[in-house]
Amino acid sequence: MHKDTGRVIDGAHRLRAAVLRGDTMIRARYFEGSAREAFVLAVRMNNSHGLPLSLADRKAAGGRLLESFPEWSDRAIAEVAGVSHHTIGRIRRCSGGEAAQTNTRLGRDGRTHTLAAEDGRRRVGEFIARHPEASIRRIATATGVSVGTVHDVRRRLDRGEDPVPSRTKPVTGTAVPCGPGRTDTSGLRRDLGTVIEVLRSDPSLRFSDSGRSLLRRLAAQPSDENEWAVLAQGVPEHCTSMIAELADTIARDWLNFARRLNET
Repeated sequence: MHKDTGRVIDGAHRLRAAVLRGDTMIRARYFEGSAREAFVLAVRMNNSHGLPLSLADRKAAGGRLLESFPEWSDRAIAEVAGVSHHTIGRIRRCSGGEAAQTNTRLGRDGRTHTLAAEDGRRRVGEFIARHPEASIRRIATATGVSVGTVHDVRRRLDRGEDPVPSRTKPVTGTAVPCGPGRTDTSGLRRDLGTVIEVLRSDPSLRFSDSGRSLLRRLAAQPSDENEWAVLAQGVPEHCTSMIAELADTIARDWLNFARRLNET
């Protein structure tokens, strides 16, 4: 409960059950903080256990967080709200006002970052030129960018490349069919494990928070149809409709994600 206002932050269903039982007292834990901080905690806890919030509820929470904390980065808000940072970015662009106009963002690491990623990479390159012996973490702290970005910039400099990658850089390495022209995914399903291993070896994914999060989600997917059958058989009858609806929602989210990638 929020100590100042008495509002329930987490446990409304448990409180309702106690009332229905006729209880007059229930054990509670007080939260001392502002109303804004209480809302952040409520959203975070609702996304960490119990029935998941609907996509509409998560988007609404993201919009409210954006209004309360316009200085937060899209990724920081997305992590709390349980949506993608792309979704928060769209909400920010549509909202206008202060949320869209700030030139810096407070990241999940607690540091303030400039919006231009290219500027950060340039700063890293200049710092490495002046202090070639500096550690990765020292460079990250001094320039205000992530450790993963410093890793990538240092590798690019070692190869004699520009610290800022070209947006039209061609894809190299193991050939994996992708893009709007893909017509046959049967081979991709058979080699799903191999494809994921190829992606795991890509430093641009391994050394970024979003990349590692994506790899974990991909690796969590069963690669064999028999695994799906075993999972389906283990679902209790009273949970089938709920889990089926949840799986359908997740599938639509993945489909929208694929469409977004194909449109970029």
